[in-house]
This record gives sequence, C-alpha cells and structure tokens, in this order.
Amino acid sequence: IFLAILIRTAYVIHIYKTVGTDNWNDDRYYIFFGEQIASGNWYPNYEAEKYMRVAPWISLIIASFLKIFGTPVVPFYTYNIILSGLLVFVLYRLGKELIGGETGFILAFWGCFNVEFIRYTPHILKEPTLYLIVPLILYLIILHLKRNNYCFFLLSAFFFALLIHTDERYFFYFPILPAIILFQRHIHLKKKLSEIIIWVLFVVILMLPWGIRNYNMYGQVVILSPRTTVFTSYLWGKDLSNIKIHDVDLNNSEVILPVNKKSKLSVDQINSTNKNFNLYFKTFINIWQPVYFKTKEVKYIHWEKPRNQKWSLQHNMASLLFYGIFLPLYIIGMALLIIRREIFIFFLGFLPVINSLLHSYMVMPEERYRYPFVFIIVLIGVYAI
Repeated sequence: IFLAILIRTAYVIHIYKTVGTDNWNDDRYYIFFGEQIASGNWYPNYEAEKYMRVAPWISLIIASFLKIFGTPVVPFYTYNIILSGLLVFVLYRLGKELIGGETGFILAFWGCFNVEFIRYTPHILKEPTLYLIVPLILYLIILHLKRNNYCFFLLSAFFFALLIHTDERYFFYFPILPAIILFQRHIHLKKKLSEIIIWVLFVVILMLPWGIRNYNMYGQVVILSPRTTVFTSYLWGKDLSNIKIHDVDLNNSEVILPVNKKSKLSVDQINSTNKNFNLYFKTFINIWQPVYFKTKEVKYIHWEKPRNQKWSLQHNMASLLFYGIFLPLYIIGMALLIIRREIFIFFLGFLPVINSLLHSYMVMPEERYRYPFVFIIVLIGVYAI
C-alpha cells in the first residue's frame, strides 16, 4: 500500500507541476456541479443541459471539499491517491480469499504498477472511486459467505449504494450482486432469500435521500439520474435522458425525443435495426480489444461523430502488459472452472462479460469503462496458470 501511495503521489506532483489542469475535460463538468451544490443549489444545471445528468457522489465530494478547504483540487487528488492505494490491499485480500495467498500477491503487484490505476489520480473524475468499490463489494460479500458476518454483508450493500451514486450504470448489477448470496453452502434457501431481501432493502433506504430530491426535481420517480429513464420509461414516467434545452417543459410530451415505442416497424426501421446491431457488435469487440496497430475510426450508436483511436506504442505496450496477456489465460481459466465445476468463481468470472454488454448498449465505451472488472480477468488468468 505504501509503495502504491508513493508512486501515485509522485505522479500527481509531476503532472500538477508540468501539465496542471490543461488536459481536464469532464473534470470541469463535475466541478461546476460541485460548486453549485456548495453554494446551496441542489438542482444544478450545466450550459445547455437543464438538469444534472450524472450520478451525484463526485459532485457531492467536490462540494464537501469546497466547504472544508475552499478548493477541491488538492483534497481530491489526496482522495484519489488514498483510494488507489487501498485498492492494492483489497486486491490482495480478494485474491487470497478466493484462490490463495500467491494469487493475492500477484493481483496486488499488478494493481500497484498498473498504469490505468495511476493515470486518473491527478483528475477530478469517478474512475479511482469505481476501481476500488467494485472489488471491495465482491470482497465483502465473499467474507460474508465464508464467515456469515452480517457486518460485512451490510457494508457490501452500503458500498453498492455508494457505487451507483458514483455511476448510475452500475444499478444494472442491483439484482446480480446479491444473487452471489445464493452460493452459500449449508444454508436453507429461505434464509438466503431473506438475506437478499435485507440487502436490497438496505440499498433502497440509502437511495431515498437522492430519490426524494429527484422526485422534487422531475415530478416523477427517477433512479439516481435522468439517464436511467431510458429504461424506466418503459414502466413509468417519461424518458428524460435526451432533454438538454433550458426552456423545455417536463409536462410537454413533445420534447421527448425517442421514437414512440408502440409504432410499427417500417422497412427503413428494420434496416436501421440491422445497422444498429452491427454497431453494437463492433462496440462490444472494441471494449475487449487490447491494442490497435493503426489509427482506427471507431463508430458508436449513441454518437454521430466517430472517435479516432490513435495508434500508440506506449498505449499498446501498457495495455498488453496489464490486460492483453491475461485474455487468453482468462478464456482457459473459465473453461477450467466449468470442467472443475467451480460455479461460484465462474459466476464472478462472467461479470466482465456482463459489464462489456452493458456498456456496449448504453454509452460510447472507452477503455477505462472495462477496467473496474479487469481485475477479475487477471484473477481467472492467474487461476489458469
């Protein structure tokens, strides 16, 4: 942990002195919301967007730092460094609990020097938080399964609530993660189901404060952020995910951009569906692709303009070292888990696949979106060895 913190501190100081904040982008977006919340505005907006369209945790942290220290920059750097250092410890404990001490040490070593875990420390972004919380939740659930300790059990629910308030996309895992409890042995199914219900209710209770704020804001139940309404609008309310203009009226259905879900498919719509499927498939491949041997134009379904993925020897080497070389081992490891009937670890090993499917559908997936679950790929790869 000390070595990880030392490396990240040195990197942050170097970037802060040489680059400063010149390469910030989404950082300013979060800071803008944090400043408004710190000033007492709990319903902030940003430029052409009438509403705060992201989950609140990072903006709340920024607001807290502004209130306490007067500036969010150095405190947030410190926050990132501490979380990234703790990640090394969590990876070690997780590997040790699942497979053994050697696996835990390899995971910790991998996490300590992984470029992806270091590069976001001099930023005001959600990545360092996500990178820690995902393995931490799994570790706490596993501790509960092995020791039947309800403290770990409730802590896992608490950190899941924190996770979805950091990035609302992870709400998709709401029914998946508590299902791990079903792998408890020598415990009656009724008790397992009661534990799952308690876990779910605890998360829902923790979601209530921001949920009430959202209801006051939008006049309908909105889970975490307006971006989730692209799904919930099939069950209730309106799709608010595309509303960006300041003068729109939430009560005017004409401002809702998505096509009427009940309309019949025309020939053009069918062709468009086929085209979209191809884009989804290419996006899925792009999420898993470790290297690029030439500059590539990557198209996504949710963005009109493609993104240029530039060729870079430095990027390719880092991606291969910390990710790419584990992919074939991951496939072998998953096959071994099936042969040896290690269903529990296989279930955990399938989470990166679920993550890639989720991000293929919802967003323009950049490489950093796969990284909260890459540690599982490494874990299964080490298991194969």
